[in-house]
Amino acid sequence: MSDKSKRKLLPLKVQRCILSRKSDFHLTVSAVLLIGILMMIFFPNILEINYPFKFIPILNIDRNSNNFEPLNPLETPSILPASETLNCSRTIRLAKFAAEYSQQDQAFFLETSGKSFLDGRQSCSVESAAVKSSLVSKVLLKSQVLDLSKSKALCELYYNYGNVEFYHVDVAELFRNTPAEGLEKRVEKVVAHGTCHYSAIGRMAFAYKYGGMYLDLDIIVLRSLAHIKNSIVLESAKPAISISQSDMNCAIQESSQRAQKINNGHFHFESGHQFAYEVLKYVNQTYDPNLNFRGQSGPIICSRVAKQLYHLRELRNVKIESPGGDFTMLPDFSFMPASFSRIKEELWPRRPRYPTDWNNLFRCSLAVHFHSNVFGSVKVTQDPTLDAISFLGPMLCPRSYLHVNEF
Repeated sequence: MSDKSKRKLLPLKVQRCILSRKSDFHLTVSAVLLIGILMMIFFPNILEINYPFKFIPILNIDRNSNNFEPLNPLETPSILPASETLNCSRTIRLAKFAAEYSQQDQAFFLETSGKSFLDGRQSCSVESAAVKSSLVSKVLLKSQVLDLSKSKALCELYYNYGNVEFYHVDVAELFRNTPAEGLEKRVEKVVAHGTCHYSAIGRMAFAYKYGGMYLDLDIIVLRSLAHIKNSIVLESAKPAISISQSDMNCAIQESSQRAQKINNGHFHFESGHQFAYEVLKYVNQTYDPNLNFRGQSGPIICSRVAKQLYHLRELRNVKIESPGGDFTMLPDFSFMPASFSRIKEELWPRRPRYPTDWNNLFRCSLAVHFHSNVFGSVKVTQDPTLDAISFLGPMLCPRSYLHVNEF
């Protein structure tokens, strides 16, 4: 019997019901597709999901669980402003950094723009390292002087922390006896990205010559960094993981996180490390001052060198044993509780966040990277429920935060 003859045998009402259901089905599918397309346009992060990490205690990024105590703003000591009694009109001539000033337990910061001071957020970064990192902070400026009159936050930092030291860095001398020797002559010809290139190359040259923990000046340190050795951090395009209350070890399985690149804003290498050597060598061989390209140094180069040096098809959180020094790629959340694509919405949330919420976000991170090259103009609200700096500042950089108007 043909379909037509079958259809004739069906009552008219049944035929209409079947046709109407087909029509409703098509309309529903079309509506769902349209809504999906609109959601992807207006909410591009809606489809981002967390990685399927398996948590295992042997890969804990911090062996001391007591180091992960919650941050409680109610326990913040009240510190009275001291700037009025300090001599903040001084301009201090800085000693040139040399090998005798280097030490094993050091964190170093670089200010390569040539300015003679740190602004409020930069002072906060250094102060947080002084408070929490368990390392001695070395602040290296391209400027030969430190002008305390430019920033009250800097003045507070200078006078109140004995484990913070300021030095002048001569770039040519820093590059000398490294694979980047003489490279400064080409970098100085670059107008658009010269400062950025000096910073990216200089930090690797310093690590190669002296060793230590490098930190960008837009990082707030949350916890001790003394246990981080020969390590660099992955930067993933996906959101950093959200860890439930039951996952108390803050650890993930080795090789479980893929990333497109390495973030060179925070790392530790011992002096003479092969990775630092190869990065400097690669940059010196390929650097072209005629290219208006920021990526001639930094994450792109570090990622490329890591793949070539260690014969990697892709970047993952692994520890590689090597005669030139062990090399560990830490998962992104170690220093980036909010991935780059979500910094604005996570660190400056639209809805209020309270201490429990902030602690849940930061619980498995050693520091928070704010990426000021993009988000430096986003204001500090001074409301601890509306931005991360206002929550963390009074606890981790209290003297700098006294002058939050400079942030």
